[in-house]
Amino acid sequence: MRKRLVLSAAMLGLAACGGQDDPALALMPPGGILLSYTPATNDEGFCQPERRDVVDVGVNSVYAIRGETRFVLGDGTTRIPFQSLHKYPDEKTGMSEDKSISILNQQGACEDLIITVTIESCEYLGEEGLEERACPAIGTSGASSFQDIEVIRDDRG
Repeated sequence: MRKRLVLSAAMLGLAACGGQDDPALALMPPGGILLSYTPATNDEGFCQPERRDVVDVGVNSVYAIRGETRFVLGDGTTRIPFQSLHKYPDEKTGMSEDKSISILNQQGACEDLIITVTIESCEYLGEEGLEERACPAIGTSGASSFQDIEVIRDDRG
């Protein structure tokens, strides 16, 4: 039996999401979400992709994004639930970011990795609590460092 490990460094509400100096934020749709992946490796040199997503909570009040991430490397697949929480936006920018590092079942190079993110729902913080509905537009960054990054939208009913 393979053991699935997820090291979640959920860094909610970081004070600075990079601001205007972060070129990845240029790929963020207005009022939308940016999913950014960067290659990282463990001590043995095997891929452990890092995910960073940024939400302009001041514009769209997204509280949570839920779904699944599938990492395909060689003949193996690692499936990890996707959860991104945005409860503490920066007071000045209204931006919130969430980060995680995925430890995969397979060992290999990041340039051989295919990442597929299936977005199942977004929850918005409203006056009456959390409300589930379709996510805003989603931009991606980092595809050139991997074989492919794909986002599938299953949140639109």
